[in-house]
Amino acid sequence: AVAENDLTEAQSLIDKYKLNIDHQSASGLTALHYAALEGSFECLELLVNKGARIDILDSKGCSPLDFAVRGGNFDCAAYLIKAGAEIKRIVNGLR
Repeated sequence: AVAENDLTEAQSLIDKYKLNIDHQSASGLTALHYAALEGSFECLELLVNKGARIDILDSKGCSPLDFAVRGGNFDCAAYLIKAGAEIKRIVNGLR
């Protein structure tokens, strides 16, 4: 739902199943990583408002902010920064 920017479905799944919003895949990705990468701004905003950890890292040490920048989704990146995402780690470029 998040990767497709389906806000209604994402909200429904979170509320109905009381999902762990920070659940990580085998590679450490969370719904917030996917929302940032895909530019799913409304879902990203929902996840942050529901308490998703904005500085959670995947297995390669990349945050949702890294994914937003890498995907060229600067509205998502700006939102994450305003929400308090750590920006010092991308000063020397993305890994």
